[in-house]
Amino acid sequence: MSAGNTIATDVLVLGAGPSGLTAAHQAALSGASVLLVDRTGELGGNGAFSSGYMAFAGTSLQREQGIDDTPERFLQDMVTEVERKRQSYDPEFGLEVGRRFAEESGPTFEYLRELGFGFGRFVPRPIQHTAARMVVMLRTAQFQEIYSEILPGLGVTFMPHARARELVSTNGAVTGALVERADQTITEIHASRAVIVTTGGYQASAELRARYQPKHDPLAPYQGLETIVGDGQLMLEAAGAELVNMHMVPELVKMASRLVEECIALNEEGLRFEDEAGPYSERLRLLRAQPGGIGYFLCDADTARRHAQLLAEIPGTHRRVNTIADVARTINAPLDVVARTVERWNATVESGATADPDFGRVIFPDPRIGIRTPPFTVVPMIVGTDISAGGVRVSADMEALDKDGNAIPNLYAAGDSSGMINSAAGLGGVHLASAVTLGRVAGRSAVS
Repeated sequence: MSAGNTIATDVLVLGAGPSGLTAAHQAALSGASVLLVDRTGELGGNGAFSSGYMAFAGTSLQREQGIDDTPERFLQDMVTEVERKRQSYDPEFGLEVGRRFAEESGPTFEYLRELGFGFGRFVPRPIQHTAARMVVMLRTAQFQEIYSEILPGLGVTFMPHARARELVSTNGAVTGALVERADQTITEIHASRAVIVTTGGYQASAELRARYQPKHDPLAPYQGLETIVGDGQLMLEAAGAELVNMHMVPELVKMASRLVEECIALNEEGLRFEDEAGPYSERLRLLRAQPGGIGYFLCDADTARRHAQLLAEIPGTHRRVNTIADVARTINAPLDVVARTVERWNATVESGATADPDFGRVIFPDPRIGIRTPPFTVVPMIVGTDISAGGVRVSADMEALDKDGNAIPNLYAAGDSSGMINSAAGLGGVHLASAVTLGRVAGRSAVS
């Protein structure tokens, strides 16, 4: 496959996150030789830092539970979410890309199930989703576990610890990339059929965040790998592709959705002040409305044990304390108020109520056990960022487009390298599910 400092392949996939994995798999199923390049040493990319929420329409799991849903309904929910964003941004949403995602999402769920991915319950978000379609993966580690088993059997070659630096073009068509290896040598990879860019977002790049969002703190904490610095966006732009939505790096309170299911938020008075599992933007608004803009998440030992990785990813100093009295002292709140707040939450959870009478919250722990087991963990509510929405403009086939709307030959992009879908990510489950779904589309398109 290689000769000297040059490597040849049919399809080159830059980035081994969820989108790159499905792209590589689909291309390899056609019989094409595939080389998968990633800056890290393992498969899975930033997907390992996700809560594992994924939204699909028209799935067998929905039908099994009598849930009526359609791609058209899903698309309309995405459009509605983008319109909500207009209060803070001027987002662009790729309607045809969104339609492709909605239509392909159901088949992608069946594809993942067939590969052995496990899913748990539907997570309700009635404000955003008009049908129950957001499911939670049992473990995000499944990306690494499953694809590390199946890709080598299809002849996919993995090049770890290699950073794509530049796309190579010949006569207007992209024909490969220059890749920096771990020893700092440069290898030219020639791709005879296609290059698919799935290198992720740019929330770890203070430089890009300052350039596109000068009014926000470019050093605010983010969730994910330190390697998500916009390599794909910069390479795609240099190759002539148009970038869109680069100004969208939404602020939010740093807390994984999977973890917040089992937590409550307290202010310095010891009171809850929000639907903790509600829209991200509302959580941020309500935190800033508290005295001093100060709030804390509270969970118990069982939650901390089950979600240790997600808890470790939240910035700030976590305090582990033995009693509710210690919780009150930690947040400088009256003990009687904190005790009543926690007990009221526990009673609501364990009553089996479908909605929280105080804030309308409909997402509860599963199993429905309150905050009971010491030691308790107190986590300061920190404002940071999460998903960068900006990337290259693409067609519904995931072709990278130039400023005139023309497809750049042999060049495709998916996942967070694409800028046409994440403007609807606040819906919940769109970010990860669209990466997997549209990665499959890119892989098929590249070899068609």
